[in-house]
Amino acid sequence: MVRPRDPETGRFTPKPRTATACACGEPIRNPETSTCLKCGLRLWEASERGRAWRRRYRADHREKIREQQRAFQAAHVGYKGRKQKQYATRLRAQVLAAYGQTCACCGEREEAFLQIDHVNGGGREHRRQIGNDIAIYRAVRDEGFPPTYRLLCANCNFVSRFGRSCPHEEARLAEALLMA
Repeated sequence: MVRPRDPETGRFTPKPRTATACACGEPIRNPETSTCLKCGLRLWEASERGRAWRRRYRADHREKIREQQRAFQAAHVGYKGRKQKQYATRLRAQVLAAYGQTCACCGEREEAFLQIDHVNGGGREHRRQIGNDIAIYRAVRDEGFPPTYRLLCANCNFVSRFGRSCPHEEARLAEALLMA
């Protein structure tokens, strides 16, 4: 079937675009350009054919792509580090907010002093298994902020590492015994 020509320009009229959703399932923002809202790809790029084309292009132009990446990194020194720092700061703030932003023992509120504590111990082994502090914060968030963790200030956390009770807890217990 031959497409009709535009009477004014003499060019073939474009095919009507009938697709309303991308392969990722999101609606298309602009039917003229067929741009997806979620992934930003044009409709054909999100198709299996488009993905195959991108894989071939990356394989054929691997060195050119690496040069472009190196040039970007050289022009934007510290970009990745800044992004990681921003992510870590947001993640830590989210965890601190979920646990009340205060030390569970003494009530310290200074964020710089607050740390995650494993209530039942085992923090060193957990850190060894999953990685650094950011991984701990991510695990706490992904577990839904369970009660097996709590916030302690650096002083209270340091004392509890060696199996001793915190001086604040000892003072509260002594006060409770005196009241009884």
